[in-house]
Amino acid sequence: MPSSKRSTNTKSPSRRAARTTRKGLRILVTGINNALIMGFVRLLDTNPQVEKLVLCDVLRPTQMFDRGQFEHLDLALPDSGDTLVRLMTTEKIDTVVHGAFLANPARDPAWAHELEAIGSMHVLDACAAVGVKHLVLKSTTMVYGAHPDTPAFLEEDHELRGDPTSRWVHDKLQADKHVQAFAVEHPEVKVTILRFGTVLAPSITDYMARYLGRAIVPTVAGFDPVLQFLDLEDAAEALRRVVMNRQSGVFNIVSEDVLPLSAVLRLGQRVPIPVPRTIFHGLSQTLWRAQLVDMPPRFLDYLCYSWTADPARARKQLDFRARRSSRAVVTAFYQDTQQQRHGV
Repeated sequence: MPSSKRSTNTKSPSRRAARTTRKGLRILVTGINNALIMGFVRLLDTNPQVEKLVLCDVLRPTQMFDRGQFEHLDLALPDSGDTLVRLMTTEKIDTVVHGAFLANPARDPAWAHELEAIGSMHVLDACAAVGVKHLVLKSTTMVYGAHPDTPAFLEEDHELRGDPTSRWVHDKLQADKHVQAFAVEHPEVKVTILRFGTVLAPSITDYMARYLGRAIVPTVAGFDPVLQFLDLEDAAEALRRVVMNRQSGVFNIVSEDVLPLSAVLRLGQRVPIPVPRTIFHGLSQTLWRAQLVDMPPRFLDYLCYSWTADPARARKQLDFRARRSSRAVVTAFYQDTQQQRHGV
């Protein structure tokens, strides 16, 4: 890491001038409408080291940026790879941040697979064709899977055992593995995989936020998984840091502390209703098919077993430590949710 001490500049005037006129980063981002990606772009938009931001998604974001240029991109389409090559070439892109992943399980698994697993391949093919310098993937700690024999804290080299019967998790696992293979095949490209813990904020309305936000929360009887929660601003800062420093590698981006599900619900003054696992599975399957709940039955293991990740590598190599603890994130989430309900 660079020293914080000031040093006397001994460079010649001509070399200083060359350095100050050097072009900034030209970054292409997929999935701009994701809250984490949006927060990351907001940080970069005021950074003088960033020259251009090409922001891709199927829908134009409600907020635009001084350095931002929106481009329509649907990674589920077979010609999206050609579109990416054209964009990267025209805009002279040197950095790609791939964040086009669904925040909630899709009811059309075939389309979701095209978007996430096949769409990620389109991104990788385009990066190889154009010769970008840095590729960053927004992944998730859910790719480790939740199992009864999972260690207390998962390190980055642990086997990825996300449930293959859960298409939503498996597609993200495939994307993670595809990027790992790309890093081996293209050593000339800096490749970074950030596996984020559960980001929780009032502005995020994914399945976990809705599950925890219920007044009465069904839990699996006899199980109390340990969970990690990450503040949205902390997550965006981690992404900003690896992009600006061009740090390669695989990193867990999680909080330092953990909370049992029971403690989370107590903080929110929610009422847990323990349900036997067999009944819970059958009920969730019925409600999922009737489109009355946002969490399919395959997610049941994540409510039974822990998938907590070790933050040590990010702390040591990225000098990143989440400012907000899991407890603080959960407390703020419930406070903000309560204020929103009362119109404060």
